[in-house]
Amino acid sequence: MQTTLQHDTENIAPRPKIDPADALTVVPRLLAGFFLGGLAIMYVVAQNWGMVAFLGFASGLMLYWGFRLINKMRRENVEYIAYRAAEEAAARATRKANR
Repeated sequence: MQTTLQHDTENIAPRPKIDPADALTVVPRLLAGFFLGGLAIMYVVAQNWGMVAFLGFASGLMLYWGFRLINKMRRENVEYIAYRAAEEAAARATRKANR
């Protein structure tokens, strides 16, 4: 026999665990990485190989940090991602059944 409290806690969707500092820094990190990569391409055309090496390294580092942060946030939110995937699968099945 389930109590009302147990029944209510089973129906509550898991909340994503996202640190606001992480959420606010992931996009600027990725944008900075792509911007620095674009600058590196510009210096390839100008044949300034020292700047290409520096900007290529800086771009790679920024992109690496950004994708590492994304993967960290994914690891911390496995339950939420699974819940959302199940919700979306149920919605797709409902739409498919209503055709």
